[in-house]
Amino acid sequence: MKKFIYVALMTFVLIGMGSCSKNKDLTGTKWVATVTETEDGETYSFTMTLEFTTKTEGTVSISFFGMSESEPFTYTYDGDGSGTITTTDEGESYTVPFTVDGDELTMTDDGETIVFTKQ
Repeated sequence: MKKFIYVALMTFVLIGMGSCSKNKDLTGTKWVATVTETEDGETYSFTMTLEFTTKTEGTVSISFFGMSESEPFTYTYDGDGSGTITTTDEGESYTVPFTVDGDELTMTDDGETIVFTKQ
């Protein structure tokens, strides 16, 4: 009986430790943000979705006025909440830093911040 109690307690301790550890991999996660901007007096909104498909690659999708466009990206993530996303457009690479805190992924570039929510 003592052995059973000991095994049960150790199981709870290990489960508790595992649930508190940082996720070092974003594979299989999806993050969504709705962005609202005003330009020339007109306000419009679009939805951005980040999908991390492997340990180093993903897809960014932008939905705007019923249309959707997707582009691949590569990323790095240190597992402690910081990373970078790199996309390539017309031969030029753009790298944007991001942070993960719980169910929020925040990207800041050129003074603009976008907060994504984990789905």
